[in-house]
Amino acid sequence: MSVLHGISGCGSADVGAGIDLSLFLWTGGPDRVRIANNIFFSAGVGRNSSGVRRNEDGTHVTEPGFGQATRVVFERNLLFGNFRDLPSDWRKMTSDPMLASPGTGREGLASLAGYMLRPGSPCLGAGIPIAGNGGRDFWGNPVALPPAIGVHERTRN
Repeated sequence: MSVLHGISGCGSADVGAGIDLSLFLWTGGPDRVRIANNIFFSAGVGRNSSGVRRNEDGTHVTEPGFGQATRVVFERNLLFGNFRDLPSDWRKMTSDPMLASPGTGREGLASLAGYMLRPGSPCLGAGIPIAGNGGRDFWGNPVALPPAIGVHERTRN
């Protein structure tokens, strides 16, 4: 089983606004995929799409859904902003993740502090354990039990 976890994907008022973005652009037919403990923050429109065909310029003609992907499990993720074409059975949270400064990341690792969770975030301790997660978050902090949703672990206060 493939596992996608610990992603914090974001846009802000000046980055991503007005963009129609595929959260997942499924092409082919992946089987047994688990998507857990991620934050998706959309300033534009976030969609779950299947790639029907690829154009010569690298863009895809899409349609809503998973296409030929099978046994996709979506759990303990947080979606904040404008999302469409999402399956109703996705187990998700929709509250403000309380990121430090979403959308401020630019070049270099130091610019990514905006994706850290603020104290009191509903993401703290809200994730599910992921086997083989490496034991550390993006910034090298130990992964808590239960883990946070997103790329940042911190104490709950």
